[in-house]
Amino acid sequence: MVNLIGEISEDISSQLHMGIMKAARRVVLDGIIGDIIAEFVTEKKLKRHKLESADCTPENNMVMFNCFTSTIVESLRLCASY
Repeated sequence: MVNLIGEISEDISSQLHMGIMKAARRVVLDGIIGDIIAEFVTEKKLKRHKLESADCTPENNMVMFNCFTSTIVESLRLCASY
């Protein structure tokens, strides 16, 4: 009987720990993505302001997009390592 209670207790504890860790990862990921998006918008506005006097080419837009996507991928890797 004591052994059964111990097994049930350990199983519940393990499930609770996994749930807490999953929620914590989600909060961290949401925070990282929110910060990245906010930073990207700020940088894009600044660059747009600077580029208003210069020619805006599709190549410039692609460079900014590649920078943004690589930042997100790196943040996802960091979050997944937790």
